[in-house]
Amino acid sequence: KTIHIKEFTKRSLKDVLARLIGTKGKTRKTIADISNCEVLIKESEVGILGNATDIDKVSTAVINIIRGSKQANAYRYLERRNREEKNFKDDF
Repeated sequence: KTIHIKEFTKRSLKDVLARLIGTKGKTRKTIADISNCEVLIKESEVGILGNATDIDKVSTAVINIIRGSKQANAYRYLERRNREEKNFKDDF
């Protein structure tokens, strides 16, 4: 899935990219580790590779960061969704 950054914010592209990448790539790597998806950032787009259900979760988290949410809130969202998914699978 490809997310075009300018569709979700009027902020400076440089600032948004810095928030998505993080210091030494920490934000991008953390999102990828939590979600089991690859997160690719290029110019004004973010690419997400992975399972369909995981892609939906990651795209929501990435869009929230683009709109100005704190990175920690995005991590928390992904971790909560992973727990919910695991509990749902355990019920069956």
